[in-house]
Amino acid sequence: MVWNDGDGPAGVTSPNNFWTGEYYNTNAHKQKVYNHPNVITLDRLPRF
Repeated sequence: MVWNDGDGPAGVTSPNNFWTGEYYNTNAHKQKVYNHPNVITLDRLPRF
């Protein structure tokens, strides 16, 4: 998973913003990914 965006211009239509923008991934797709049962987000990790 690529968590950071590129150095290019900001904005949801910029191809440099891989995850936070909507050029490659719509908000609906991001919500689907985060809510998938096989995805563990930080709030669901056990304490170490």
